[in-house]
Amino acid sequence: MAHKTKRTKAIESGMKECPRTLDRAWRGDDALEWVQAADLEMDTLTEMGVFDHGYTKAQLIKEGICDFKTKKPINLSVCLDHKYTDGVLSRYKVRMAVAGHKYNLQKGVHYDEVFAPAPNQNTARLLAALTVAMGLKRKSWDIKLAYCWADMPKDQLLALQYPKGYERYEDDGLGLPGENPKPLYIVLRKNCYGVPNAGRIWSHHRDSWMMKHFNSDGWTCHKCTYDPTLFYITRNRITIDPKDVTKTRRPAKEEAWISIHTDDCDGFGTSDKILTDIYNAMNRQWKAKEVDSNFMLGVKRRFKIVPGGNECELTMTAYVAGMCEAFKDHIPDTNPSTPFPANKYLWRSKTPDPAETQEVLNLGYQRAIGMLLWAQRGVFPECAYGLNQLCRLMSAPTGMPGQQPCI
Repeated sequence: MAHKTKRTKAIESGMKECPRTLDRAWRGDDALEWVQAADLEMDTLTEMGVFDHGYTKAQLIKEGICDFKTKKPINLSVCLDHKYTDGVLSRYKVRMAVAGHKYNLQKGVHYDEVFAPAPNQNTARLLAALTVAMGLKRKSWDIKLAYCWADMPKDQLLALQYPKGYERYEDDGLGLPGENPKPLYIVLRKNCYGVPNAGRIWSHHRDSWMMKHFNSDGWTCHKCTYDPTLFYITRNRITIDPKDVTKTRRPAKEEAWISIHTDDCDGFGTSDKILTDIYNAMNRQWKAKEVDSNFMLGVKRRFKIVPGGNECELTMTAYVAGMCEAFKDHIPDTNPSTPFPANKYLWRSKTPDPAETQEVLNLGYQRAIGMLLWAQRGVFPECAYGLNQLCRLMSAPTGMPGQQPCI
């Protein structure tokens, strides 16, 4: 149903419909473009060392990677997409990921824990306040194909089946597959999208490198306890007194705060130099691309200098407008004076009416709460209490005696 809806919307908006499989793509009018996009993805993952090719069944069993009983080769999921720039088709994109759903990979067999910390959104507001108070510099960047830079744990290597169109087979000694060809397999040597614990593997790899690299050669780095995705980095840099370059030198302490949301790095520092050096170090270790610091995770940040000090405005105008459009049929024509009605306390009914609960869920209650939570954590902390109340009814939203359902 989701695929059908997406295709319908694409056609209605004048965009080309994406084929769902490589087989269909390679038989269509844009076959050459799709072949090039798929080859680029396969070659990139191979060059990065993510895919290790050409393993036989016997080799997989010998290395303990796959026993073909409790552990079987996993399919590669292939996603095809069109990328548009200002409404014009700019490129064809193919993404290959591990089909890591619960029917293929089981916890305790293929992996253990999946938790990876995410930034606390209070951190973003705190860093904005520090920027205003201290006049900090800013720099933001993202890490390309972040997950794929981390090695897979040796006891969690996976065997993968080649996607259709890329199959490989054992030869018969003459370079031919033979009458009954035996398939070859890929070994996943590095982390990849689709692996259930991919986020955890990447965060351990990233944090270990950060702590090692930025605690040497004059750097010091501290990973914050309250928010383990925030790194406080300092450096003592020797500066020369311009009045007497031969005699006087003084150490200048530079400070930086780097908040990392998976692969999105948000940097704040006392100088452009320290931020540039941090960015360059991460770009050498992985591959990074600088992005606009005024936008981060849907939040627009506008800093400006005004008489008497600095100002920062955090907004999510486009996000809120989209949210209002999505639920425009349910927004009352009122102008509330508080984020949540005064003296209001919600609780779950002891005997909820299943029909009423389902009716409210069908209106999109859970989706609405999820969207509101993102906005509240980003720029509307005053809405925290009201959303706390609404979340109490997340599983069974229903009306209370003498009241309407809470959506």
